[in-house]
Parts: sequence; C-alpha cells; structure tokens
Amino acid sequence: MEAIKLSIVLAIIITSIVILHFLTHRKEDLNDDVILFPILAETEGLGSLAEVGFSIIQIIKSGGTKNIIVMIDDDCTVKDVAVREASIRMRALVKAHLKKLNYPNVYLVDYLIDMYKLSLELHAIETLRAGLDQYRAK
Repeated sequence: MEAIKLSIVLAIIITSIVILHFLTHRKEDLNDDVILFPILAETEGLGSLAEVGFSIIQIIKSGGTKNIIVMIDDDCTVKDVAVREASIRMRALVKAHLKKLNYPNVYLVDYLIDMYKLSLELHAIETLRAGLDQYRAK
C-alpha cells in the first residue's frame, strides 16, 4: 500500500515538472534536442494534439534530428460530453498516425515516468553527439 502511495506521489511530481517545463518553455522547446508533448486526461488537449503534428512536420521538413516524445492519455475527463468524445477520437487518431508514420525521432510512450526516463536517455545521447562535432570534417 505504501509503495502505491509513493508511486502516485512520484507520478504527480513528475507530471507537475513536465507540465511546468512544457508550459514555461513551449516556444523555446522547438530549439531543444528533445521536445516533450504530454497530453493528459484532465485536459481536452485538442490544441496540443494539433501541435504534435505541426512540430513533427517542421522537423521532417527541416531535415532535423530533434527528438519528440509524445505521451497521450487515451481518456479525457473533461465534463463536457461533446468535447470529451471529440478529444478521445482525436487522441486515438493522433496515436494511430504516429505509429503509422514510424518516424525515427518520434517516440510514443504510455506514462509520464517513461517520458521522463526516455528524455534523460535522449538528452545524454544528444550531449555525446554534440561533443563529437569537433571531429566533423568541416
């Protein structure tokens, strides 16, 4: 029971950190090597779902090597039934398109803790890659 309480508290803390970073750095994130898109059940997420697609298109068009990590809750818990149903359909559609796209720098995770762990791993890889720039033939 204590382990469950601890995992819930940890999930809340990680969620808060990820959302706070996302909200305060949204425009700057497109310049980062790792971009996070958490879309939680507590929000309708329609704007965020559209931004996922826009960001991926921009990265593909630029030939960039940025990494995008997407976490989309399947459910939506907003009170408005029409909005909730539309959001659930959009969530399923975006997830299906992400899987079909199979772009090498786009990652789809199920939980915020997975988003956090993967972002640390990708950041470490990008840091290592940046250190190799000194050896590139220029």
